[in-house]
Amino acid sequence: MYTKITNPSIVIFDGKTGELIGTATFKLTDESEKNS
Repeated sequence: MYTKITNPSIVIFDGKTGELIGTATFKLTDESEKNS
């Protein structure tokens, strides 16, 4: 089985206020998507 990870990102909100703190997007290496 092969899994393709298409949009690795996170969105961070303040737990108390719900205010957006920030976002991060990153690229995975080809090795990280290979079947183990």
